[in-house]
Amino acid sequence: MKTLWKENRILCVISLISIIIVLAYNISYNMPELISGIGLWYTLLYDLSIGVLINFMFFIFQVIIPSYKKQQTAFSIAKSKLERLYFLLSDITLSTDKYIKINSDDSIEVPNVIHYFLRHDAGSNCGWLIRMDFSTSGIERYTHEVTETLNEITSNFTYSSNNYELIEKLSKLQSNNYLNYLTYAIQNPNSNTKFGHLQHEYTDFKNITLYLGLLVNKSYPDISSISETQKQNWEREYDNFSEDQKSKIPRHWIKLD
Repeated sequence: MKTLWKENRILCVISLISIIIVLAYNISYNMPELISGIGLWYTLLYDLSIGVLINFMFFIFQVIIPSYKKQQTAFSIAKSKLERLYFLLSDITLSTDKYIKINSDDSIEVPNVIHYFLRHDAGSNCGWLIRMDFSTSGIERYTHEVTETLNEITSNFTYSSNNYELIEKLSKLQSNNYLNYLTYAIQNPNSNTKFGHLQHEYTDFKNITLYLGLLVNKSYPDISSISETQKQNWEREYDNFSEDQKSKIPRHWIKLD
């Protein structure tokens, strides 16, 4: 309903006026004319209003409803990709907030190349054990996954005009520089580079992440540290991965203690 009003405001206003005219005509049908001859004009206005309402109903059933169904179908197909994108972006924002230093002079520090954390929904007894790799190859792997997933969403799915906000957010993500800045900082750890509008870029990046979470009905996860024993066990498991497994982003689903 909000979308119908937002994108067809003039038509909705005219239809609303037509409803008022039709109701007023039927209420005052048996009342005497205050001005001689005005009844003919009133009847003409009533007939025009009926025509407007018939066309409005035709527009809803022939255009709006099919368009909405098409949009819902497209979104249901894209949802798994959007969930994947949200998972990747939230890994990065969780790591940034906890492990990466964004300094007031717009420089970035990455104190540790490898760190582990547990991401889980509030109240959940299960979660993902994440091995976050901020080496050059690690951040390039994340950037590649984000870019590939984003391209699959934008290239393979057509959204109706009702998806302006989603299209706008994905477009902003494509032009956002935070991942590029982070990648450069990791590749050049001693450069102390000052990145233009770093705080703004990261804020936009995180806001897009939160928007996608709401879109796919995912709450922003809690993050917990893990014990040294869990780290060692996870590292041994990672060492036994095949090269193909290591080329992907390593994570492990576990039950919380």
